Amino acid sequence: MLLRQFGILTSLFALTSCGGNPGGKQVVGERTALAAPAAVALAAHADADHAYVAGGLQDLDKVTEHFMAALESLPEPTRAQIQTAVSRPKLLEWFGFDPTKRAGWDDIGVDAAAGVFFVMDDRWPAGDGPIRQPVLFARLSNVEHWKALLARKGAVFAKEAPTPGTSEAVETCDIGKMTIWLARSGQDYALTLGTSTDAPEVKAAAEKAFLQIAHMPTTSLDQTKGWKAAVRDAGRPWLVTWARTADLGLVGKGEPSSDMAHFAKLFPQFAWWLGDGWAVRATMLPVARQSLQDMFVPEKAAPACAALIPAEGWGALRLSLHLNKFTDGLLRLAPPSASNEERAVMAAALTSALALTGLPPGDVMAAWSGHVCGAVDLATIPPMLSGEGMPNWLLVLGVQDGVKADAALAALADRAKNQMSMAVRTATIAGQQGYFVQAGPFGIAAVRDAERIVFGPSPEALNAALARPAGASLASTAMADALDGRSIFGLIVDLRTARDIALGVMQARQMDDEQAKTVSDTFTSILGNARLAGIALRLEDETLALGPAGVSEGGWSGGTMIGILAAIAIPQFHKYLALAKAAEARANLRQMRESAMVFLLTDRVDPKTGKLAAPRFPQTTVVTPGVSCCDPAVDRDGDQRCDADPTPWQQVGWQELGFQPDGQHSFRYRFESAGTGDAASFVASAYGDLDCDGIQSTFQVTARPCKGKGCKDKFRIDEKETNANE
Repeated sequence: MLLRQFGILTSLFALTSCGGNPGGKQVVGERTALAAPAAVALAAHADADHAYVAGGLQDLDKVTEHFMAALESLPEPTRAQIQTAVSRPKLLEWFGFDPTKRAGWDDIGVDAAAGVFFVMDDRWPAGDGPIRQPVLFARLSNVEHWKALLARKGAVFAKEAPTPGTSEAVETCDIGKMTIWLARSGQDYALTLGTSTDAPEVKAAAEKAFLQIAHMPTTSLDQTKGWKAAVRDAGRPWLVTWARTADLGLVGKGEPSSDMAHFAKLFPQFAWWLGDGWAVRATMLPVARQSLQDMFVPEKAAPACAALIPAEGWGALRLSLHLNKFTDGLLRLAPPSASNEERAVMAAALTSALALTGLPPGDVMAAWSGHVCGAVDLATIPPMLSGEGMPNWLLVLGVQDGVKADAALAALADRAKNQMSMAVRTATIAGQQGYFVQAGPFGIAAVRDAERIVFGPSPEALNAALARPAGASLASTAMADALDGRSIFGLIVDLRTARDIALGVMQARQMDDEQAKTVSDTFTSILGNARLAGIALRLEDETLALGPAGVSEGGWSGGTMIGILAAIAIPQFHKYLALAKAAEARANLRQMRESAMVFLLTDRVDPKTGKLAAPRFPQTTVVTPGVSCCDPAVDRDGDQRCDADPTPWQQVGWQELGFQPDGQHSFRYRFESAGTGDAASFVASAYGDLDCDGIQSTFQVTARPCKGKGCKDKFRIDEKETNANE
């Protein structure tokens, strides 16, 4: 519901509901861009004391062009599928102008650079609906031009009487069945969907709240320390969202649990932004930061790991734990619902895990600093999974104390030899004494190299890693910080190798070669020249931040993320919409079937003879409505659904069946009956063009009485579906 309301409000400024340029002609050419506003131009409208969810989209023309370019770079099969939902002609049809051009936005009087910004505010009456309604803000470069265009498309503007308790009045814009409330907000405009209630006191409360939210706040959200910390380094993002976690219960009528309230207090705000880069950040109270620092920030710096790993073909992961303080930090973060038994388990978790090494946990903690870095040659994973080979891998542990680390390594070798009956020998690795343990086809080599203990599949593998030229390792890439820096978690993946492996897995699972190639080509197109992708989780002064590990190799950026998200999300969303619409047909046919059976089994008197009439199903109807739900004659608001209209459902058959769709619907229906008594039968059908592309989906249920042997029920029922997801 929230997304739908936000979409409707955004569409008003884009004229998607009211039309666009006169005649719907495409706007071509560029005009002088408006002056660039602040980093998030319209965030100043959010009240720091009352906003609890906010977000915006700016540079509307550039974002739309970037989005469309990403889609159009996809290979043909994928692009064709996506373009059934989103394409430049469809954008032109929806908006009424070319939204990838600044000139189009200028012509309708909307500042595309400032974009749109929405706010959910705790002053909105909670009882007005299932959610507290969002208020949208936009900067209009030419208000009168904007209103004139809307008026030519049927919009009616009016000024209501002053809202009780204020000297101000809400301006309304009626568009079809919708009413939009508008109010000036500094140099900008605020708008929201008008409340549908007929109760004067509820409407007055909503209007009063809307006017309060529209006022420029005394303290705006973008001036607060929390907002600045949450969107730090965002520069000028395309998209930003922010939330005050303690009040997220206000989005619905429910109250957050005590555990949610506990964590919301510790992490009061979070934000996500996407632009040339991206980041997700959560602000923290000092107690939360101290707890996380105690858990994940060891006393010693992380050892160099990236220099050991090849720059191409591998994936690597880094994690850090403060072994001596981890348990204390974890217990401080434990939620109120944690029982004494659960707290005891938490307290023992780390020492129990360390005991799996076979050494006393205290000895492990004295030797290991808490940093661990693991890496694997991605190309060796498929052979391992098929039992045809062993992986090539590396594991690096940070050293807390060199002498104790040597003792722990020797103790592990001794345990493998004397307690586990493995073949153990010493080996010279990079000029240092190390060990090699052999267990069947699996081998482990280990050596301490200054401030790190390095493990691998063989002495040769470790010698190669420790002698690797810096220019041939991950240390030469911008991603190295994910493994060697101050992050508490880092991940690096070679995208091209991962793609090739995925293609091999698909082929191994006998996926159609053409289908597998399409998937591979899609991601090749999206990734472009990108080689590596990395993410890092960092504990900053005031925030816990997840973001890119560095400047992506080959130019992979936030734009690439848009392509990936679009390629994955749009077809899935398209499929989800089709499935949701199909659910309507199945539910309504089920209702028709049950009603028809009851009708047949109910005794009726023939009014002509006065005698008991032969059992029959309800009378046959025509297809209702008479035209497709994509036809403007029955879809006046253009949402690809038939409008609610009781008139065509007055046919005798529908009345006998007691059937009429509830509200707007995506299907046309027909009920056909024949015969009486044991020879009676019916066919109930639903017909729908689910995405208005000319492909019709058909759902049918047939039934007739069933008697004699082999009948498990009173009726024999058959169901048939054609193009159910089209």
